[in-house]
Amino acid sequence: KIAHFCNSKRAARLMLTSIGNRLKEKFSVSTDWYDATIPNIPEIESVNKEKFMDWVKGVDAVILAVGD
Repeated sequence: KIAHFCNSKRAARLMLTSIGNRLKEKFSVSTDWYDATIPNIPEIESVNKEKFMDWVKGVDAVILAVGD
């Protein structure tokens, strides 16, 4: 399972969607998403730390897009 971490910058979702589509075309993979909840605060330091940690444990790799 390939995960996409979207930090909610304007182009991040577009880039991750494109990457996910290409991966699915070439490989037999599933994808999952996580959207950052608080701008400029690492999720591991946010109130959603537990949710984030559970998400990370359920995936094989994470692709992060900054998207500025």
